[in-house]
Amino acid sequence: PNLQQSDALHLRPAEVCVRILVTGATGFIGSAVVSRLAASGHAIVAVSRNASALRGRPGVALAIGLDMSSATAPRTW
Repeated sequence: PNLQQSDALHLRPAEVCVRILVTGATGFIGSAVVSRLAASGHAIVAVSRNASALRGRPGVALAIGLDMSSATAPRTW
């Protein structure tokens, strides 16, 4: 379907469930985003410096520990 941005924000969970990457998932904004996406039924790939803080959180399909400040090239990930 052809959705406008405002329409996409009001979809019911059963309409669109996708896997979404969230960086900074344990931060102030990131944790709120993870909670909202999980409540909508999405599967979340969460990236944070502290991956252990993400384990067991509802909706988190995969928790990745990565310090973006030291990740200068993909081979260092």
